[in-house]
Amino acid sequence: MRHNLSPCFLRFVITFIALASLLMQGAPSSGQETRGQVAGLASSRPQQRRQAERRFKLTWTYHPQPQLAQNGYLRVPLPTQGAPYQSMRYEVTGARHHQISSENGNGFLMVVPNAQDPFTVTAYVTVRPFNNPAPARLRAAAADEAATAPVIPPDVPAYLQATEGVNPHSPTMQAIAEPLRDRTPVATINNVLRYLQNTVRYDLRQPSTDAQEVTERGAANCGGYTALFVALCRANGIPARQVWGLSWAYDRRTRHPRARGSRWFSDHEWAEVYLPGAGWVPVEPQARSFRPPNITCVRLAHYEPKAGIYLKKSAEAMRAHPPAVQELAQFPADFVE
Repeated sequence: MRHNLSPCFLRFVITFIALASLLMQGAPSSGQETRGQVAGLASSRPQQRRQAERRFKLTWTYHPQPQLAQNGYLRVPLPTQGAPYQSMRYEVTGARHHQISSENGNGFLMVVPNAQDPFTVTAYVTVRPFNNPAPARLRAAAADEAATAPVIPPDVPAYLQATEGVNPHSPTMQAIAEPLRDRTPVATINNVLRYLQNTVRYDLRQPSTDAQEVTERGAANCGGYTALFVALCRANGIPARQVWGLSWAYDRRTRHPRARGSRWFSDHEWAEVYLPGAGWVPVEPQARSFRPPNITCVRLAHYEPKAGIYLKKSAEAMRAHPPAVQELAQFPADFVE
């Protein structure tokens, strides 16, 4: 029997066949799809890591103040170079001479200005995410070190002793620290953080770096949180130290940086604890659990175990000349990290 097909129906059939053919050509086999997805994930991971980094250009313009000079040099703070989560390059313009120096692990610039002429220090800083070591890896590393009779770095035991504003041996600190002690250092640190969350409220109007004062007031700024955290860690046999740096201040409503003239970064303090198998690990004392500070924090220095000369002189210079800050998607083409 012969059927007469209408032209409209024929056009529909031809169009359907053409579309099906195109779809079959574009659809990979299941194996191709899996390989393509894996390749896509693999290629995206480096991009995610790069995006996780934060790059800042900090510019200090100093107008020399004779009262801050030491033997003709001005001591100028520099972001930390060589930390696991931070790298830095700097430039100095307008000064007669400068040299980088180190004291108790803190780096800084000694600058000779041209009389009273201003000079500029520019630092290009990369801050990377820091993943706190997992407890299992810490236990394994500690066991390995114990089996091989590890040599503790000579600077570490000093961070178990009393320092200015931090006295782990006081009756108050001992009484608070004893029930917080746990089977491992990480568990003890988490207990200390929970204690701070439950007993101290944040109050910017009550700045203090004295742990005893914080226990009496029940309120503190970042410096007070850090001082009490360090005191309680030391009281439990965990070497700890205060860290001074800069943190990008955010407007809590808009989540955008607050511009305070040229001072977009404000002072911030956090802590570092020494853990066998991991070394010095950053901790945010205002956090509810063991984690590093935000990636918008730039490390400048740690408190020295004997005297805070570096921090006092550097803080005076930095506060007199707050930096202008710019976040960069990438550094200049000639930048060498």
